[in-house]
Amino acid sequence: MKKYTIIILVLLTVTISCSEQKKKSDISKILEKIENGNGYESDINDLLESMSDEEGSYEVSFPKAKFKIKFPVTNVKESSIRQLIDNEEVEIFHYTANMQGKDHINLGYQLDYVFLPEVKLKEEIDDLFNEQRDYILSATNSELEFENIIEKNDAPGRHLYLTIDESEIKTNHKMYFKNGIFYKCDVEKKWKPFYCSH
Repeated sequence: MKKYTIIILVLLTVTISCSEQKKKSDISKILEKIENGNGYESDINDLLESMSDEEGSYEVSFPKAKFKIKFPVTNVKESSIRQLIDNEEVEIFHYTANMQGKDHINLGYQLDYVFLPEVKLKEEIDDLFNEQRDYILSATNSELEFENIIEKNDAPGRHLYLTIDESEIKTNHKMYFKNGIFYKCDVEKKWKPFYCSH
């Protein structure tokens, strides 16, 4: 009986180890496609959905802004700043999680949202997205890898993927605008190049 128990434990360990290796292999394949310029938004979404959940999660509900978000980590910091946008002072709400130095697939997460009820026309929304893209690129000294026009639940949006300051850090930015509210979600990841040896 003891012999069979040991065999079952060994098989279970091998099975779990193989499934974890397969998951890492799948993530590596997605990253490689993105790095080679062959990635699509669906690849980015697959990557984001494969994020580890081991640290727990943090869910925030925003009744006034009519949405909720679930971070895949627990150490989320809440803050807000006041900023001038088009000569009007607005409050920007920030939710950030810094994962640097921790054993996590990503370096950090951030959600920002701001109420902009005066922005209504499609041209104004497009200008807002363009201004935000240019600001992000300038403020982080980043290179834009790709930009896609996206939409979610009738909310127009943009998806930016960029490299920060010629480093190994890649950032995913998704921006949406709906009912006078501008949302921006960011995920940062350190890219590790793949090397093959024979």
